[in-house]
Amino acid sequence: TVMDPQLSRLLDRSIPFDAEKVKVLDEVVEAMYGRNPNHVNMANQVLSELKEDPNFWLYTDIIIEHSQNPNTKMNALLILQDTIKTRWNILPADQKNAIKNYMVEYVIKISSVPHSKENTLLNIANLVLIQIVKYEWSTTWKNFIPELCAACKRNQYICENNLNLLRQLSEEIIEYSKNQMTSKQIQELKGNMYNEFTTIYQLCYDICKTCITQPDSVRPQLIKACLETLCGFLGWIPLAYIFLTDLVDNILVYFLNQPAFRALALKCFNEIAVLKVEEGSIDEMNQIRGKLFQMFSLVIQTISNVLPIDVSLVAERKKIEQTARAQLQPFEVLCRQLSLFLTGFLVTNLEWIEPQCENQSFSERFLMIELLQKGLSYIVRLSELPEDQIFKICVEFWHWFTNKLVSRGPSDSLSGDNILFLKSNNNANLRTSVYPVALTHVRKIMISRMAKPQEVLIVLDETGYPVREVIQNTENNALYEIMKELMINLARLDWDNMSTILKTKLEAQLDGTEWSFDNLNSLCWAIGTISGALIETEEKHFLIFTIRLLLNLVDLRKGKENKAIVASNIMYVVGQYPRFLRANWNFLKTVVKKLFEFMKEPFPGVMEMACNTFLKIAIETKEEFVIIHNRPEDLSGNRPPETEPFVNDIIRKMPETTAMLEAPLKLIFYESLGHIISAANDFQRIEFLVSSALEDLWTTWKNIISEADANLDILRNEECLLTLSFILKAHERMASAIKHPFFPALAKIYIEAIKLYCFYSDFINTQARQRGKSALHDHFIKKMKTVRKDVLRLIQTFVENSDDPVLVAGEFVAPMLDLLQDFANNINEVKEENVLLLFAAVLNKLAGHVAELVPKILELIFESTIGMISADFNSYPDHRLNFFEFLKAATSNCLEAVFSIPEEAFRILMNCIVWAFKHEHPTIHEMGLDILIVILKNVNTNADIANRFYGIYYILILNDILYVTTDSAYKNGFKQHAIILSLLISVVTTNFLSAPVAENQNGLSNKEYVYQHIVNWLSEFQTITKAQTEAHVANLFQTAEKLSDFKIALRDYLINLTQFSGETEAFMEEGGNAQKRKDGEMGN
Repeated sequence: TVMDPQLSRLLDRSIPFDAEKVKVLDEVVEAMYGRNPNHVNMANQVLSELKEDPNFWLYTDIIIEHSQNPNTKMNALLILQDTIKTRWNILPADQKNAIKNYMVEYVIKISSVPHSKENTLLNIANLVLIQIVKYEWSTTWKNFIPELCAACKRNQYICENNLNLLRQLSEEIIEYSKNQMTSKQIQELKGNMYNEFTTIYQLCYDICKTCITQPDSVRPQLIKACLETLCGFLGWIPLAYIFLTDLVDNILVYFLNQPAFRALALKCFNEIAVLKVEEGSIDEMNQIRGKLFQMFSLVIQTISNVLPIDVSLVAERKKIEQTARAQLQPFEVLCRQLSLFLTGFLVTNLEWIEPQCENQSFSERFLMIELLQKGLSYIVRLSELPEDQIFKICVEFWHWFTNKLVSRGPSDSLSGDNILFLKSNNNANLRTSVYPVALTHVRKIMISRMAKPQEVLIVLDETGYPVREVIQNTENNALYEIMKELMINLARLDWDNMSTILKTKLEAQLDGTEWSFDNLNSLCWAIGTISGALIETEEKHFLIFTIRLLLNLVDLRKGKENKAIVASNIMYVVGQYPRFLRANWNFLKTVVKKLFEFMKEPFPGVMEMACNTFLKIAIETKEEFVIIHNRPEDLSGNRPPETEPFVNDIIRKMPETTAMLEAPLKLIFYESLGHIISAANDFQRIEFLVSSALEDLWTTWKNIISEADANLDILRNEECLLTLSFILKAHERMASAIKHPFFPALAKIYIEAIKLYCFYSDFINTQARQRGKSALHDHFIKKMKTVRKDVLRLIQTFVENSDDPVLVAGEFVAPMLDLLQDFANNINEVKEENVLLLFAAVLNKLAGHVAELVPKILELIFESTIGMISADFNSYPDHRLNFFEFLKAATSNCLEAVFSIPEEAFRILMNCIVWAFKHEHPTIHEMGLDILIVILKNVNTNADIANRFYGIYYILILNDILYVTTDSAYKNGFKQHAIILSLLISVVTTNFLSAPVAENQNGLSNKEYVYQHIVNWLSEFQTITKAQTEAHVANLFQTAEKLSDFKIALRDYLINLTQFSGETEAFMEEGGNAQKRKDGEMGN
């Protein structure tokens, strides 16, 4: 255990940092990684204090030399790395040179011997060295690449690490540089890398050639590092290095034949395969494309010797799993790289390959078709593998491929399951002879591996038992969406083939040859996805066949779990075909009645899915429920009309249908009914149907209100609270579905609902005052708060869905002010935050019709909320968030009214906006910025308003925006910061303002004054000189009217701000213009 005197000595900066201090530091670091929480806290405290020492990095060499703990060395290097990132430019030249030399020697030292135990340390040391290179390469270390490559000759271990360094440097510049370097730095480093690539290429080439000619003389790890490094460069190097050398034909093909390097070689081939050939003359492009196809041919030929095209990869994987499990991971890595290569090559190059295959005069036409066929066959076999990543790669390819085919329109196709011998058919082409064969296999694979739709609630647990799904799998949902589009494409391309496969698999479920929960689920999910892809007659015949078979399956399979799985699949399938249901009323009616039966099935998940399916069907086919249909044909061939619309029967039998449903599922039923009622063709009929549906609830409501008139205690009864909550929720669900025509139903309970809200609010407020805040955790108080929320949610839903603002503003808004007054009267802890959202909805929907009420609304909300949220940034987070939602609605919809409020109130509003965008919560921060953008854009449309507004608030807003822009804690708001700063600067650069933006501008124009003010404000930062600050600010002024350029200029400044800068460093181009970065283009 480290003793206190030792810690004091370690932290005493007056005592030189020596080996004894390093020994104590080792013990502190050891404690930090230990299990004793007290020791961990102590160690963190000590290390934090050490890191605060601005000179601690100076001890890096002492720590590395004397430390016995790799974690201590690692922390020292990380501190040094951070120092280089932020302070390199202000260090004296001799100190920078000493650090550079020390790190070079240290990296050479630890990389010159096998370093498996110090890999992490070496990686960090490499990153430190790369940080130095990024600063010095263009000035004092122009020979870095030649030095690095020359050092590779010392030994193979150093060579291996130097190759890793080159790869990491390339990644830093090409991939990770955007938010770490200015646009000019990026361009310079890219140019350096581009210019020095010949040396790098020669190094990699020599290593590979040596391995080929003297296989035993090169370590395998060095070869892997060489291939990894080469792979990192292939995406941007000049094409001449790839196609005018023997890199592809000899070197990479050689390694493709070596099992140890095969996957890495494929990775390199993949980088080449996705290169886009878009520059040069037609002859030059055709020459390169020919080389690309030769490469494709070489890879296919080589891979077929390892993985024969007629061998199942699934079978091969099983064999490896059973006989040589250690080889399973290499096999999967190889298959993953193969899938990336094949799909990448075809996506990038198929556009020019297809015309060649269709060109009858092209001499290599048949060879090209045959190779393309083999490539597709491999992707088919790869699609069968159980490895998720490979499957997703293949699914994305087939999705792209079928989209391409569908976009061309229908075409004749040949079907068949065998590979065709194309050379025997001079008329063979891709569309009729190759693609159909591959797509037949793809259909079978996708059907058997269809992802689960989001609405399916019954899944299989780890034991294979069906259970209700609790948490949605978002990754699965994304896969489902892309597979759904793929299945639709496959159906459209060849429905005969698709229907044959689906029917065969359905019959196999019935006869038991393929029966399993997984197989049935995937099959039915696949059937559900192709809804809408077929012409109506095809869809009808297929769906009737499917449903009949599934209903037979229900009768055939015994056991509740089997029936539950089949039932869930029936519900899913029928819910996916609204067009068929709309066109076949008797079938739709039968399905709905079956759903009502499932609503009484207690097996977990069945009731939920029945209710959800009813909701889906109600939304999609609602018109069919409110009209009178003809009955099925009788024996005389007549089809007499039914006596009433089916909706009447549903409403009449609703108590019986929903008897076993829990309250949440009953609410889904009410929502479904609301959608159906909304399809009625006139307002009076909607009112009648709503009254019929809600009659029982209204009776219960009236009874409660009547009893409460005599005895208020009834309202505090738990059963009464639950009943009121359910009634309000049911009204809210129907209001969301029926929308504006629901207002007569709402009017029946509206005033009483508001009175209930105020009663419960007053009771809660009184209890909180008398008993303290602990009363708010009381069981009954929580139920009352729920009723309050339900009232607000009902009213808000109606307001948001209304389409007659005059009626709503005239009939419903005035009573709402009671809710606002109640909000103002309550103590802070009792204020219901959703009141703010309700009035945000009022302003969003009705602002133009409640203009006379807006000042009162603003006054009440400001007075009662600002005190809650202005004391600190953390109290009342829900109120804070909702307040800014209200503020956003106010500034977006009734800005004139906002500008008309008293000056003191407007000042408070602006303070609120500043509090918002200086808040640590990202949502509130961004909301504050969005509100300010709305205000500024509106202000900038009226010169008179702008002169008054900016005369008071310009400098205040500017200072605070500069504050958040330069604070990395707010970096996620960069886009909005840039917009606001460009708006503020552009109003002074364009002379839009005639009045001064500040007092005592000493004769300076607004443009001159603001420029000087920003320079002075930013000059407080010591990481950048005043001259550089002036150049940056000038750049911001020059680009203010073009936002894209302004963002680049601002980003460049912020990056420089994190780096202490010496006087001699020149970041600016002449005139201060930032250079645009072109991703992926070296030397531009």
